[in-house]
Amino acid sequence: MYNDTGLTANTSYSYRTRATDAAGNLSPYSNVASATTAADTSPPTITGFTPTSGPVGTSVTISGTNFTGATAVTFNGVSATTFTVTSATAIQATVPTGATTGPVSVTTPGGTATSASPFTVTASPPTITSFTPTSGPVGTSVTISGTNFTGATAVTFNGVSATTFTVTSATAIQATVPTGATTGPVSVTTAGGTATSASSFTVVPAPTVSSF
Repeated sequence: MYNDTGLTANTSYSYRTRATDAAGNLSPYSNVASATTAADTSPPTITGFTPTSGPVGTSVTISGTNFTGATAVTFNGVSATTFTVTSATAIQATVPTGATTGPVSVTTPGGTATSASPFTVTASPPTITSFTPTSGPVGTSVTISGTNFTGATAVTFNGVSATTFTVTSATAIQATVPTGATTGPVSVTTAGGTATSASSFTVVPAPTVSSF
């Protein structure tokens, strides 16, 4: 009887045999026989992950054991729609939309492992895609378009803070050009960082009346 050892779990192997007699004569090969090893049902473990914090969309490397055949990865209960089992000891997963700070879990046929420490989901950095109008005097109401504006704490025009602005949605802010502003970029600050426009808002001098 032949005993093949050291095989990989849940993997198909094919074999064929031939006989030899005392004189060294070889028989033809037998028909091919195939067999699939059983799935590894050893429970997974999570020993760590890196980075330990980041916004939605961050790529996280999860380290541990028995990850082969993983069927799910979650961040505080929210399923990662994108993950790759790179080896039995590593998974590359992307922090999904809706994830909040909490433990990371990996599920395989052998069970579910949950990390001892939480992954901290931070605010996504804002971006500015445009603003309109692109010029005007002090007091002009400007609509700033972009992403991740929720919770914005500051809007500036060339470094001068707008004292009046409203976050109308995660993608739009209505801001008033402040006194003292000069021509330059527009910036929006949130908990996730500061975004600065690629183009400048042109501050036009207000008209004056010299005589009448």
